[in-house]
Amino acid sequence: MNFILTIHSLYFDILLKKNSNLYFHAGLLLKSPLGGEGLDTYSLDNPGLDTMFSDGHIQRKLRYINAQILVRYKFKNLLFFEIGPMLGVLVKAADEFYNTVNEKNDISYKNNIYKQCNWFDVGGMGGIGYHFMKGTGINLGLRYYYGFMNILTNGYSNSGQYNTLYVYLSIPIGTREESKAKKS
Repeated sequence: MNFILTIHSLYFDILLKKNSNLYFHAGLLLKSPLGGEGLDTYSLDNPGLDTMFSDGHIQRKLRYINAQILVRYKFKNLLFFEIGPMLGVLVKAADEFYNTVNEKNDISYKNNIYKQCNWFDVGGMGGIGYHFMKGTGINLGLRYYYGFMNILTNGYSNSGQYNTLYVYLSIPIGTREESKAKKS
């Protein structure tokens, strides 16, 4: 499981029904870092590189633009629960091979794997948090994400899926009268 500490500022909340505590919450994470560490090496179809990294490990580094579309229930004490889907578009993908000769991870090689990865990701997200100040304000929270898509495209072994724990701080992108409430 990945653990990510993030600050993102692109979100908004819309009250779903007047005099209720249910909100539609939409947010955007730009270049969200995902991946994994300590992965087993694989053949690079280069005998020299394969020999250098046969006893090493891989750190997979993937960057996505992620959009969360959540339903949020806010309590009167400004705590909230939220649940819904997250959609992602792949921006960068690389496997960094590491091995040790004299010092830890002193040799490395970067392999671009963008074409072997699915360019999109879909999953479910749930979380808890605290909304500072009534109305618009900063959110501090914890979210768990479980991906439904394989990271690598068909035909690749060890494809895997994401599960990620996010600790986040977010700032609203604006306030407008239209976003305050829909009529019953």
